[in-house]
Amino acid sequence: MEIREDDLTGQKITDFLREHLEEIKEIIPSIIFHDFDYYLEALCSPEITLWSAWEGDELLGCGALKELDSITGQVKSIRTSKAHQRRGKEKLLPMFPFPCYINLLQSI
Repeated sequence: MEIREDDLTGQKITDFLREHLEEIKEIIPSIIFHDFDYYLEALCSPEITLWSAWEGDELLGCGALKELDSITGQVKSIRTSKAHQRRGKEKLLPMFPFPCYINLLQSI
């Protein structure tokens, strides 16, 4: 598995996120949702970093972290692709190399 920072310009990641948003709309229909471009723009803001996990050219999932300050972050989202749910790989996704985790471990 390769985990890399994602700039959200690839078709696979945008399709994946669009599918995720549509599923959320089905689960919570009473919430007013913005259009997809609004969410994509929010994920591209400078304080948010998104990583995606890949096996070859197959997208396994993604995770996003918002930097609140120099030592604090907030996990915004972690999502496993439908094809890889309930197959054990989702357990690896929270292990994304978030810089705050690395810094925290080095300071202990």
